[in-house]
Amino acid sequence: MIASSIPLPQRTPACYASLEREPEFDPARHLALEPPGRVYRLHEFGYGADECAAHASDVAMTSPFRVLSPQGVTALREVGEGFRRLRPPTEGHPDAAYVKPRGAAFSSKFIRDFCACPHLSQFLSAIAGTQLAPHTLPTLAASFVYAPQEVEKTNQGWHLDSLGFALVIMASDPRTLDGGAFEYFRGTIAEAALWAGVGDPAHLRTTIGTFPDFPAERIARVVYPEAGFGLFMQGNLVLHRGEPLRRPAERCVFVPGFIGRDLRFPDPTNWPEIRRWNSPTIRQEFARHKAWRARTRLDGVIDTLPFDGPIESFDAALADVMRELDEARRELSGDASDRS
Repeated sequence: MIASSIPLPQRTPACYASLEREPEFDPARHLALEPPGRVYRLHEFGYGADECAAHASDVAMTSPFRVLSPQGVTALREVGEGFRRLRPPTEGHPDAAYVKPRGAAFSSKFIRDFCACPHLSQFLSAIAGTQLAPHTLPTLAASFVYAPQEVEKTNQGWHLDSLGFALVIMASDPRTLDGGAFEYFRGTIAEAALWAGVGDPAHLRTTIGTFPDFPAERIARVVYPEAGFGLFMQGNLVLHRGEPLRRPAERCVFVPGFIGRDLRFPDPTNWPEIRRWNSPTIRQEFARHKAWRARTRLDGVIDTLPFDGPIESFDAALADVMRELDEARRELSGDASDRS
C-alpha cells in the first residue's frame, strides 16, 4: 500500500513569519549528490531477521556523503541565518543542550523546495530501498539544530528521533570544531536501554540527555569532511547524539525528515514526544498526517478490493481506517485534556 506524497504547505500560517529575501532553490546548482561509501544495515547493529522485516527499510546508517555543492552550502547558510533573524519559536530541552528554531518549512520557500525536491527523495529512496517522501508533519520535514554558545552546555544528549528517516547535513564548517562530531551507539535500542538502565526501550524516545556514557568500544564517531556533507539514518532505531564541543564554535546541522510511503509498516512518528514541542501548529500537522494515512487506506478499499470478494475483507479494511482515525482523535483529545 504505497501512499502518494502530499505537498509541503505553500501558505505560511499567521503564527510564523515568512522569509522575504532568500535565494531560489535550484537543484542543478545547489545539489551535488554522491552515493555514500558505506551503508550499514540493521542486522549489523544486532537486529534480528524478524525485527528487520518489521520496518520498511533495513538501513541503519550511512557514512557521510556529499549532498550540497559549494553554492548549496552558501545558500543554506544564508537561509538559516535569515530564518533565525525572524525569531521563530525555539525548542530546547532541560536535560540536553541544543537550539532548534521551529517552522523552517513554513517560513522559507527555499527550504520547502529543497525538502520536496524529487531528485533528493529518489536518491534517498534508492539508499533506503523503499519509497520515501518529505515528512507529512512540516515541523519534522525540516529542522535547523544549533549548538549553544556556552561550551559547557553543548552536550546534545543521547536520544532516538521521533521520526523514521533523517538526513543530517552539516551546514557549518566542521573543520573549525574541537569536538562536535556525530556519535552513535553500535547496537540495538534494547541493548542501549540495558546500558542506560532504563529497562523499557520506549524510554529512549522520551528521556533525552540523562543517560551515562556508553562503553567507548560501542560508540562510532563520525567526523564530517566538510560542510555540505550529510549522513542518512533511521534515527528511531539508532541511538545518537552530537558530541559535546571542547571550545566555543558555530555548529549547525540541517535535518530534512522523511517518511516511508509503504503503509504496510507501522508509523514511527512519535506523537507522545512530539506533542510536547512548542511548535504552534504541531497538533494540526498531526491531524493532517493521520488523515493522509487514513485516506490512503480508503483509496485501497476503493481501488483494490474486488466486488466479488468476501464482505469481511471490506469490513476489516474499514475497521483499519477507523482505528487510525480513532487513535488520532484519542491522542489529540487526550493532549487537550492534559493542557486544561
